[in-house]
Amino acid sequence: MAASPESPANETGWLTDFIYTGDAFETGLAMFADPGGGITRFSRDSADLARAERLSNRAILPGLVNVHSHAFQRVIRGRTEHRTAAQRDTFWTWRESMYHAANQLTPEAMYHAARMAFLEMALSGITTVGEFHYVHHGSGGQPYADRNLLAFQVLRAADEVGLRIGELSLGSLADGLLPWGWLDNRPFLRCLRGFGLCLWRLEQFEEAERVFDRLLWLNPADN
Repeated sequence: MAASPESPANETGWLTDFIYTGDAFETGLAMFADPGGGITRFSRDSADLARAERLSNRAILPGLVNVHSHAFQRVIRGRTEHRTAAQRDTFWTWRESMYHAANQLTPEAMYHAARMAFLEMALSGITTVGEFHYVHHGSGGQPYADRNLLAFQVLRAADEVGLRIGELSLGSLADGLLPWGWLDNRPFLRCLRGFGLCLWRLEQFEEAERVFDRLLWLNPADN
């Protein structure tokens, strides 16, 4: 898209060697974004090319998606597998370390662990994460008064880092209603409700409204 007199003056532009536009890598194409990071336009106009910051030996790609994350496990990375003559590590030794770590994480520690994991994702080009969160209790298995407290810390970390974090799809075959009366549906419905409440607490009211609208569509009886 060529530059125009209406182009915002506060745009930031970049000109890399290559930019992937969805079908192929292209050259001689500058990308511009607004102060919030939203892509506004692409341009080959000579004035825009001169205005954009030149990034040699670089390519621009769409943000990557991490579809399977357990952010809290960042705290055990490099601590569960050791090459020694005395013992052989297995899945079961890893599992013991993982549960030990999960049992020690306070809400604030959960936030910091998730934030570190999400920062590393962002640095590697990931902009969206699907989080499999399953730690909901305090030390010794004691539930918190707010059962979504730990999930909220994970969402808070993603929000601060700037990652989009979302619920994961049920799959192409699960395209109908999910009535509460079917017991197998309840974990997902509870998760969806908790996700909406977390968005509300983050004051992302429009996103929360969309989640609750979907929840009502999936479970019209609202029980």
